[in-house]
Amino acid sequence: MQRWQDAERHFEDALGMNTHMGARPWVAHTEHDYACMLLARRQPLLSRAVDTARDLGMTRLTEQVMALFKSHGGVMPVYPTV
Repeated sequence: MQRWQDAERHFEDALGMNTHMGARPWVAHTEHDYACMLLARRQPLLSRAVDTARDLGMTRLTEQVMALFKSHGGVMPVYPTV
């Protein structure tokens, strides 16, 4: 649903509760799921970042953002350079 702020709050609450209870296996599961959410969230943000950088003619930044996106399993479209 991409309600990122709500998801972050729920993950932080779960981490706090699991840590407080000493439930280390659940801390590990929650950290994993939280990391997956952050990666999923980053992809739309990276898409916007590459669009903005490209629109501004910031070739180096466009390449850096595309490389970061690809390193996390995303596939960015390749735009022709001007």
